Amino acid sequence: MKTDVTYQGLMKFRRRPTRVEAMHFLSSNSQEVSEWCSGSISMNVDGIYILTFSTNDGTREAHFGDWIIKEPNGAFRVIPDVEFYVNYEEVDQ
Repeated sequence: MKTDVTYQGLMKFRRRPTRVEAMHFLSSNSQEVSEWCSGSISMNVDGIYILTFSTNDGTREAHFGDWIIKEPNGAFRVIPDVEFYVNYEEVDQ
């Protein structure tokens, strides 16, 4: 798992063997990620920011550190940071 997290914008990754687009949801890029997946950002009762967006399977929530992926069929999913690094590797643009 990467420990030196810096914002790099939209990057392309593939899940062996499927290619997806992905954005790491961080405080520094929250607005960009929200616009990308047509989501909205709100604060829960504990003061934690949450990204909420709709999918074919219902509404999903992401927290800072999660990855939002866009699958080849256009569907968005939330992937926890550790799971993302286990299953995905960066590919050339």
